[in-house]
Amino acid sequence: IPNIKAPLFLIHGVKDELIPIQHAEELFLKCPVEYRYKPHWVEDAGHNDIEDVLKEKGNYYMIFREFLDRLEDRKQLLVRKNSDTEYSV
Repeated sequence: IPNIKAPLFLIHGVKDELIPIQHAEELFLKCPVEYRYKPHWVEDAGHNDIEDVLKEKGNYYMIFREFLDRLEDRKQLLVRKNSDTEYSV
């Protein structure tokens, strides 16, 4: 994770008993700051029911859309900052 060179977006169930939330938090903190995106901790979800919990709340697709929008915003900033060079995000 410390060597990652791509955007990282973590989604993890807070009630996950197989892989505790602390593991996801540690991964997030080990990722270089420039590639971190605000993680989404799903309060009522365990290990295999994140999609179900988010769909029940009606925000499953919205969470991914927000992440993709942030990627696009970041890409636009990089392009404007470095107009001579093309970057992929």
